[in-house]
Amino acid sequence: MGAECVPEDNIDFNVTFSANLTSWETHPEYLSISPDQAGVPSGFKRMRITYPASQTRLFLRLQAR
Repeated sequence: MGAECVPEDNIDFNVTFSANLTSWETHPEYLSISPDQAGVPSGFKRMRITYPASQTRLFLRLQAR
C-alpha cells in the first residue's frame, strides 16, 4: 500500500512509485500538502509530489477510491 490520504468524505488515494514499471514502492517523503489551497473544497487537501532530482526515471501510479 502506498501513501494515503482520506478526506472527510472518505474518498482516499494511494500513490506508489516505480523506476521500471515492475516493482512499485511507497515514498511518503515525496508527498506533502501544497501551500496553495485556493479553490479546494472544505475537507480536501491539494497535494504536492516532489522527488529527488537524482531520480532520472520515476513513474507514478495514482489510485483513487
